[in-house]
Amino acid sequence: MKRGFTLLEILIVLAILGILCGLSVAAFVNLKNAQTLDRDTDLVVESLRQARSQTLTAVNDTNYGIHFSSNQFTLFAGSTYDPNASTNKVFNLNGSKIIVGQPGFVGFNVVFGRLSGETDQQTGQIMIQSPSGTSRIITLYKTGLVEFQ
Repeated sequence: MKRGFTLLEILIVLAILGILCGLSVAAFVNLKNAQTLDRDTDLVVESLRQARSQTLTAVNDTNYGIHFSSNQFTLFAGSTYDPNASTNKVFNLNGSKIIVGQPGFVGFNVVFGRLSGETDQQTGQIMIQSPSGTSRIITLYKTGLVEFQ
């Protein structure tokens, strides 16, 4: 009697290993996308809170706001957004995109009021969407408070 593995047994083992590797890669990609989405969401939320805080504490005696575009946002000083201002802080997202209002709507600004911290907008939602299509919703209340899911 011969000892060893048949070609069929080796092919079955290789097929099983291939399937397991494929599942592992898919899980890793999903995990990476979820972590990127979480980091991008945290960055937007913290920047909104920072703009409100700087306004309420009267840093440089001015208002602060956030200008949103599709894959980045800008923390700006003043009651209007000036793309050429030297005080602007631009934050790029890591692969996610920002959707405010209707899909594809860009160029949205939020400015916080000096005494109240209220926004110049009504309560609204900002969606941060990963390349895989998963998303997080940030709710920005008229009062200036920020909440995310």
